[in-house]
Amino acid sequence: MLLPLRFGVDATELAAQLRSISADINLLKGTAMATQAQLAATLQTLTEQANHIRDEVIAKIAALEAAIGQTTPEVEAALEALRSAVQGADDVIPG
Repeated sequence: MLLPLRFGVDATELAAQLRSISADINLLKGTAMATQAQLAATLQTLTEQANHIRDEVIAKIAALEAAIGQTTPEVEAALEALRSAVQGADDVIPG
């Protein structure tokens, strides 16, 4: 024979506590979703900034190459190293 469970509170109080807990859970879910939306917006802004920086660096490299014309092997190696570094950064940035 099963005995009734006793929680030390009546059913009305227990129902009210469950409603309160449910409301708290829904509030936390809403907060988490807002936080996720804020994070997504921040990541998008950072990606746009990184893409802008990348474009500026590539343009400056092209201007430098145009300005110096013929270069020594050492300068060409340094430019290639810079191009490689920029490409490496570009490979990490989505978009």
